[in-house]
This record gives sequence, structure tokens and C-alpha cells, in this order.
Amino acid sequence: MDTTLNSFPGGAAQSVPTPPSQTMGGLKPIRTFESDANEALRSQNASLIKIAVAESTRREETLAIEEVEVRSIGKKIAIILVSIAFIAGGGGAIYYVYTNSQKAPAQNKSQSLSSIIPYQKAREINASGLGKEALVEKLFQATQTSAVSIDSAEYLYITTGEAGKQMLSSEGLFSALDLKATNEFVRSLDPQYMFGVLGMTKNHPFLILKTNFYQSGFAGMLAWEKTLANDFRGLLVDNSSVEKDVSKQTSDDILETELKFRDMVIQNRDVRVLKDRYGLTRIVYSFVDNNTIVIAPNEKTIEGVIDAVTKRKFTR
Repeated sequence: MDTTLNSFPGGAAQSVPTPPSQTMGGLKPIRTFESDANEALRSQNASLIKIAVAESTRREETLAIEEVEVRSIGKKIAIILVSIAFIAGGGGAIYYVYTNSQKAPAQNKSQSLSSIIPYQKAREINASGLGKEALVEKLFQATQTSAVSIDSAEYLYITTGEAGKQMLSSEGLFSALDLKATNEFVRSLDPQYMFGVLGMTKNHPFLILKTNFYQSGFAGMLAWEKTLANDFRGLLVDNSSVEKDVSKQTSDDILETELKFRDMVIQNRDVRVLKDRYGLTRIVYSFVDNNTIVIAPNEKTIEGVIDAVTKRKFTR
């Protein structure tokens, strides 16, 4: 049996068309449970990672904030502690000053006794409750009984108050002795002064004043000359026996106000001298420097004090 297929009449033989091949690229992949599960897992992992990163970032920010807060609290605590320390220290300083101010004035005296000139001895003269005459007499007796060596000084420091708790200032001295210097002159003086005794064949007292302003000091001393001798009568004025016969004279005759100070030079320094009508020196004073005034009963005493002031000045 002939199984050959004959072509259609009148035409060539035709082949059966082959269906187009199906490729994976042209079709969507088939969704299965497995693929959906894998996709969900990948998404979940991504979310978990984001959540972990976000949580880590949040923790770091929280720790940073807490650290800043801890530092801020620590700083506040430190400031409070420092403030408490300062307050405690200030209270302690006030207490120390107060308690030391209530002690005996030995320490204050030692500071105030840093003398204008060197001294061999120091003796306290308590002026509490004493009037002018009584104080002058007490100072005069101290000068007479001083056992200071020749050419050395004894410092008679004057105190007031119970048990001599306070050094008498220069202003207090002028008030206690009722000295007639001008107010401008007294205000120009430093609180520190020195009343003392110079050891000589006969002891002689002296007074050293310190002025803060030379012009006021100089003008004040010139104005004070009118009453200077009378103010220091019995203390710095030399009332020793005179060689001439003056038995009929009184101290008022010797210290007449008509007597004038005159200039002289001692150790290259100008000295103002008051002499009585017999030519005897009663009181002298000099500016050793622009700030230091020395008052003494005679030239010999002021020469010794000037020498001591000069030595002290050059040995500092």
C-alpha cells in the first residue's frame, strides 16, 4: 500500500507548521508557595536589619544624651561643692581674724613696734584714763629712769584701752597731749610715730613723726612753731639748770612767745632751733627727709636721732 502523500493537485506539497518554541524569557515565572515564602523571608530579613540598625542608633543617641546629662549633673555638683568650700573658707577666715583680734595685742604690738629707728629696749606706757599732765609726768619719769646704753634708744610705746590693747596713733597722741598743731598738719601724719629716749650722759627724749605729704608737713611745722615749746614743756623742752644765773626767771620768761626759731645746719640738714634770751637751746626740729620729722630738746639729741634714721635708711 502506497502511503506516500501526494501533493494537492495544482500545487506543491505543503509542510505542517511547527508551533513556536516557548522560552522562559518570554513568560512570567510561575508563583509557587516556595517562591512566596522565600520572598517573604527576604523582606522580613531586610526589615529586621533596619529595625536592628534603628534600635542601635536609638540606643547610641540615648546613651549620648544620658552621658551629657550625667556630665551636666556632675558639673553642677562640682560647682556646688566649690561654692560650699569658698563659703566655709570665708567663714574660717572671718573667724580667724575675729579670734586673733580678741587676743592680747602682743602680735599687733610687735608689728607696730617695727620702729622708725632701731632700739635697744621697748617699754609700754599705758595712757588709759590719764589727762595731759599725768601722761606728760609718766613719760618724763620713764625717760629719767631709762637704763638704755649710750647712743642707743629705748622705745616708749604708748597704748590705750584695757591692758593696753591698742597702740595710740599719732592723732591720738596729739589729742592726749593737747598739742596745738593745725588739723591739716595732723591729718597729713602717718599713724605710726616713735617716742623714745636716747642714751647719753643724760637721757634725752625725742619724738619722730612721719608725714604723708611734705608740703603740708613743712607748712604745718612752721605754723606750729608759735606753740611748739609750750606744747612740749616738761617733756621735750630742756628745762635743765642753766649755767647762768636765772634764779629769778620763770619758765614763762624763758619761753616767751616773742622768741623765734632760727635756722642752723646739723649733719648737712636744715634744723630749726629755738633758743632763749640767754642763748640756751630749748627745742629743735628737723626734716631728716621729706617724710620724717624729728623733734628733740637739743642739738646733741637730734644729731644722734638723725644719725640713727640715716643708718636705718641705708641698711634696709
